[in-house]
Amino acid sequence: MEGVPDSTTDGGISVFTDQGSWFGFAFSAGRSPQGKVGFSGPYRISDSWRTASRWQGKTFAKLLLKKEGQDSYREPIEVSSHSYPGRLQQQVKYADITATMTLIFSSEKTVLVRTELKNRSSASQKIIPQWRHTSFSNFLGIEADQGILKVETGTDEPSYYISGDFPFSVHREEAAYDVAAVNPVELAPNASATTYLSYSYSKEEASAPIADAGDHFSENRSRWNKQINDMLGAPTPWNKDRSLQRLSIKSIMTLINNWRSPRGDLRYNGLFPSYAYQGFHGIWSWDSWKHASALALFDSELAKDQMRVMFDYQNESGMVPDVIYADSTENNWRDTKPPLAAWAVWNIYEQSGDSTFLSEIYPKLKRYHRWWYANRDHDGNGLCEYGSTDGTRIAAAWESGMDNAVRFDDAVMVKNSENAWSLNQESVDLNAYLYADKIYLSKMADKLGLSRESAKLYEEAQGLKERINEQMYDSKSGYYYDKELESEALIRVKGPEGWIPLWAGIADEQQAVSVRDIMMDEDHFRSTVPLPTLQVSHPKFNPRNGYWRGPVWLDQFYFGIKALTNYGFDKEASILVDQLLKNAKGLAGSPQPIRENYHPITGEGLNARHFSWSAAHILMMSQMESLELEH
Repeated sequence: MEGVPDSTTDGGISVFTDQGSWFGFAFSAGRSPQGKVGFSGPYRISDSWRTASRWQGKTFAKLLLKKEGQDSYREPIEVSSHSYPGRLQQQVKYADITATMTLIFSSEKTVLVRTELKNRSSASQKIIPQWRHTSFSNFLGIEADQGILKVETGTDEPSYYISGDFPFSVHREEAAYDVAAVNPVELAPNASATTYLSYSYSKEEASAPIADAGDHFSENRSRWNKQINDMLGAPTPWNKDRSLQRLSIKSIMTLINNWRSPRGDLRYNGLFPSYAYQGFHGIWSWDSWKHASALALFDSELAKDQMRVMFDYQNESGMVPDVIYADSTENNWRDTKPPLAAWAVWNIYEQSGDSTFLSEIYPKLKRYHRWWYANRDHDGNGLCEYGSTDGTRIAAAWESGMDNAVRFDDAVMVKNSENAWSLNQESVDLNAYLYADKIYLSKMADKLGLSRESAKLYEEAQGLKERINEQMYDSKSGYYYDKELESEALIRVKGPEGWIPLWAGIADEQQAVSVRDIMMDEDHFRSTVPLPTLQVSHPKFNPRNGYWRGPVWLDQFYFGIKALTNYGFDKEASILVDQLLKNAKGLAGSPQPIRENYHPITGEGLNARHFSWSAAHILMMSQMESLELEH
């Protein structure tokens, strides 16, 4: 999380955000100690796949120290920078002074920078600190008003405001400006002094945090400590391992870094899949269900908002869009995503016990469930297909969430009604999800006192369970498959869809044993990093460039682990989790970012950095009590 951007659109530097902010910072970088002092930013995160995120500044709050009456700056001799949960902290050592700078977010619009100066000498010193900021623009509009500094970059980026708990002056030179203390900081021998600066995109907030700066830092520490303790407090095997505890903390930080606050047409909080990839600057539906399930473990209110932000766009027919943006004209209504919403809501309820939220969301979940049968059951046999609203094959593949999975290679579109089309195959994972949907809806109805609805949903689930086992399981090969509509032939491609019936609890004991054996077989799914999205012996297996044709995705990995433990195969599940942790590069014991997916043979992290649902499923795995890990 360090570097100085080469251009305004340099996307190679990881940044720190918090509180749902749409901007972030990194540590500065350089060969000399002086080059490492301070931060880089602000980095403005875009709200659309159409526009790139932009660096509003090169350097930010770069500390410069000089003694009163001297013109030359003190030379730092050592700089150490650390990213902690909820804060960036940098220590700069000079010959006889140590400066510690800490950056936190006090809100989604405001950051506070605390600078602590400690005199390590036996003599009193008078030090004048100043903080340098460098923009990409050669024009900077600087305007002071009642102790608040307004900074305009001369671009279409918004202005920001600076205030401090001390009188300061401003010195500007081309694309740089310095904020300098008017009065020297007096340091007695071995004494310390602290100053605060506030940087805000809200003029109203610009000075407010300064008055309570110490309280904001205390609140920041308390909030993050609670989140971490909520995750690490469960007495699970995972939480007994220090390196896995650190992985859990990295996962929490990944989720919070991708949290975006309400903006434009997004009326609730929600998470991007990854801020680090421009194409993921929206909020996707099945990503949301997974994010919410993990968020519920340490922040149930944010988890609830993650559900609300998607269902805010549910249409009259019950459909939830694939993805939504701050500009709702960009929302994708060509398809939806697999129905895991009720699973997510039940996970939230189990953690929060909030029956009011259950009452709020249950009618919407029920409408969404019924939508599938009204729009994605081509022959009305109670087994649904993935599809699209515009008849396009690509949107139908998107709806599966497995965009280019091999099982769909020969599928074609069939029309159901004016705005409803299906692929010509009934997907086993979709129907297993719908079975689970019925079970969770039944549980919710029971909690809400709707006993008849509960019983009816449970009865429907049992009927669907029978159809899946009778029509989508092949006893000869011992696996579950999609089924072609007209011929009713099974599409014999082995992927993670085949273990979803075990995740949902559909399989009987013998079926579960057969699927387990295939999952544990090295010619199928027990690769170096296990449970890839296509069996390793398939001729189309292509993890390097295949996306859903070979890489290991941690959502499907987690579903596979839960599938095994649901049937008491704890030993096998533990073996696979140990393999993941040992062989997936950048997970445990590494500062590398969590990736979108992983190469099943080499263990290399693939595609987007800082990927939310990977982090989400790591956290869900960390809470599993039945794993016996050797890591």
